[in-house]
Parts: sequence; structure tokens; C-alpha cells
Amino acid sequence: MKPIFTRDNLIWGFAFFASVLMFVVSHTMLIPDAYAHTAQDIAAVAAFISGKLGWSYLPASGDQR
Repeated sequence: MKPIFTRDNLIWGFAFFASVLMFVVSHTMLIPDAYAHTAQDIAAVAAFISGKLGWSYLPASGDQR
């Protein structure tokens, strides 16, 4: 039986949720206005990449197939 959550999947999932959290925080006063737009761009790109790679069907580095 194939495991649903692998180590790689959990790492990419954590990166995705961290990116979403950074995007939300960038809309508050915690990040200065001069850097907020840059933080939003970085968070959006990181969330997209980690979301696509985290749930990909490609075998992880330790898979034996």
C-alpha cells in the first residue's frame, strides 16, 4: 500500500502553508509598506511552486519502483 503522506509531501505542504501565511501577514502592518508588495509576490510564487510539487505524482528520491 502506497503511503498518502511522504516526507517530501509534508515538507512541500509545510512550505505551501508557510507561503500562504506570509501572504496573509503581508496584508497586515507586521511587514513595512515598502516591502509588502515584494513579500506578496514571493509568497504567491512560493505557494504555487510548493503546491504543485507537494502533490505531484512523481516518485520521491527514496522510492523503489
